[in-house]
Amino acid sequence: MNSNITDNLICPSCRVPTLDLAVESRNGQILEGSLRCSDCHVVYSITGGVPRLVRREDLVVSPTKAFGFQWGRWLTGAFEQDQIYGSDFEKETKEFHDYVGLSREELRSKRVLDAGCGSGRLTRYLGTLGCEVVGMDVHSALSDVLSHCKDQHLVNIVQGSILKPPLKEETFDLVWSEGVIHHTGDTPGAFDQLARLVKPGGRLFVWVYWDEELNIYRRVRNTLRLGHKLPMPVLFGLCYTLATLLYAGAFVRGLPGSLTRRRKITPLRLHAFRLFDHISPEHNTQHSEAEVRGWFEKNGFVNVQRVADLGVRGDRPA
Repeated sequence: MNSNITDNLICPSCRVPTLDLAVESRNGQILEGSLRCSDCHVVYSITGGVPRLVRREDLVVSPTKAFGFQWGRWLTGAFEQDQIYGSDFEKETKEFHDYVGLSREELRSKRVLDAGCGSGRLTRYLGTLGCEVVGMDVHSALSDVLSHCKDQHLVNIVQGSILKPPLKEETFDLVWSEGVIHHTGDTPGAFDQLARLVKPGGRLFVWVYWDEELNIYRRVRNTLRLGHKLPMPVLFGLCYTLATLLYAGAFVRGLPGSLTRRRKITPLRLHAFRLFDHISPEHNTQHSEAEVRGWFEKNGFVNVQRVADLGVRGDRPA
């Protein structure tokens, strides 16, 4: 955690700036310590270089357990290797620039929020562009994410809820949130909170599950609605069992065609990752394009464009 980020942090409970208390720092990096609210006097810890600006009661209703387990396992190679949701690093970064409509040069020196930073792979990339980046998430593997980004001095990782972001309003030139807010239990409310963080003249991008898409992972989720209540290691094993069945079925169906042409089959680990991603969170909602556009318009955004299956961006007027 860079010491300069404390100027942009607020108390998620009462929305006032926090005061820095005793901290241990090294080479400008805050390693351990605490942040104390100057109004309600709640104290938030800084552990492993990550400020933990989320209340205990909010962690109970958040997807922190599911995604902490998921990203912790991804970082140790238990799911996809070198890919996230089937995208390698090159594809992920290309899609990012296409979706936000900004080049590497246009992003240089901008302040960016990666809201729901997951593994931190994109967060780290943004730091290499010369952006001042905040990666925010609620999950429990954020110290590992920070370690992944440790060579990027412009990157900060913060534990915070999108429903109560611990960040000052109108702080960021770009707010990016891909595949996150539909897991909060209040998707429109989460969108409103992100919208408040965008500077005048800034841009917001969100990607949510589309209500016109009913893939195999959604079908399994609809069948196993209480899967999120299982212990995470048990659910992990179940997802790999189901993934094996999907992979074997696809392989058998592809045998005749494989004699004359190459047929690409979804890898086993990708099946397992996508199944876990759909089943593990308590909340998993789908939305229409009209609904998402309505969120942008309600918050006063202009130039609203759909740029992916249900990825939409818009600009806050300067």
